Amino acid sequence: MNRYKVAVIAPSDIIADCMDVTETFPLLELLPYAYKKEEEIPEVVQSVDKGAAAVLFGGLVPFHKIKERMSLTDKPAFFLPFTGAGLFKALYSLKNVNINNISMDTMNKKPILETLMEIGMEEAPGHILEFESSMSVSSIVSFHKELFEQGETEYALTSLAECYEALTQVNVPVKRIKPPKSVIRETLEKIELSCEREPVDTFQAAACSISLKGYSEWAVNQHAIAVKEYELELEKLMYASADKVKGCHVQRSPEEILLMATLSHTKKKEFIREIDALKTKIEALLPILIHIGVGFSLTLQEAVLEARETAGKPFIKEFSYVKQIKRKPIQADFRELADKVGISILTLNKVYELSRTYEGKFTANQLAEGISITVKSAQRILRQLEKADLVEVTGKESHNTKGKHRRVYSLSKLFDTYS
Repeated sequence: MNRYKVAVIAPSDIIADCMDVTETFPLLELLPYAYKKEEEIPEVVQSVDKGAAAVLFGGLVPFHKIKERMSLTDKPAFFLPFTGAGLFKALYSLKNVNINNISMDTMNKKPILETLMEIGMEEAPGHILEFESSMSVSSIVSFHKELFEQGETEYALTSLAECYEALTQVNVPVKRIKPPKSVIRETLEKIELSCEREPVDTFQAAACSISLKGYSEWAVNQHAIAVKEYELELEKLMYASADKVKGCHVQRSPEEILLMATLSHTKKKEFIREIDALKTKIEALLPILIHIGVGFSLTLQEAVLEARETAGKPFIKEFSYVKQIKRKPIQADFRELADKVGISILTLNKVYELSRTYEGKFTANQLAEGISITVKSAQRILRQLEKADLVEVTGKESHNTKGKHRRVYSLSKLFDTYS
């Protein structure tokens, strides 16, 4: 009998409840991934067993935050709801407290009202902090704490274990909403059905053809050092992607690279996801026309043919796609500009490309995140650009967590020079 692995990402007490009911689901093998603080969740997700058939989050908040920040498209993702029976259980424990004297967080008003109506309560609570993806634990704690200190509430209801601990420490009366085992069972039933319906993949080989149209012509007009830097960076990207899909890459010509893998080592969706990420990186690296085609078949040779055929046609085929991006060529004197600033031509081009995303303005933090460097390095680059009179400070961003303003840099001068 095949068993389906399900990664459970939740606080330890919710994981324990899930484990208690798992004996009624012989097809499921629950893999525990516990966390104490919300900020740990992205790292926990990265450590999930690649063989997991599904992911179960211990609530709405971690599910949506991870869904926005990380791709989980290769696995069905579920979360345990806190409304319904879980909310009713928490409210029942506060049956002697007026509903208007209770503050609630990270739930939407409509399901709360539906739950209250089902138990005969028509009065709606007056203090609900509805879920938003930008919420932080500190902001949720402040919401409850301020209402309590102002005398507007007597109790707080929270669905986050971390908030519960924080509110307890500041002496705010608080109850934690947890999904009861009946809700856990219902969710596991959905997961089990989803796993049983998972289609069997008949493909055995995957290939991607990356066509760099016009690369040779572009390279002739560039400084030899600049071309070498681009080639080395491209080679790093290809090695990294090949490693992720457990495959290999081959440079068939200056204008074509093949990435190949067998689907016994990687899943189809994982392969497409990696190619999509690779495509974005190559587009940011090379200022030329890029065609990408993906092919799947029973043999590697057929997959390569499918990928090449798709890369050469401007339409989407089943399990394949083409992305065409027209880039403005780098000017011949751009190397001199990079030397003047004191940074590599590759870094300068990355800054320029990123600035287009932010319409010519961004902070050091955005630069660091956008080109995968430290904030300190980003600040150094911006200082060098400012010293070379290529950027200027045009304003300040709203307060960050330390109460300081972040400078907003305008790259309009760099745009003028580049164009």
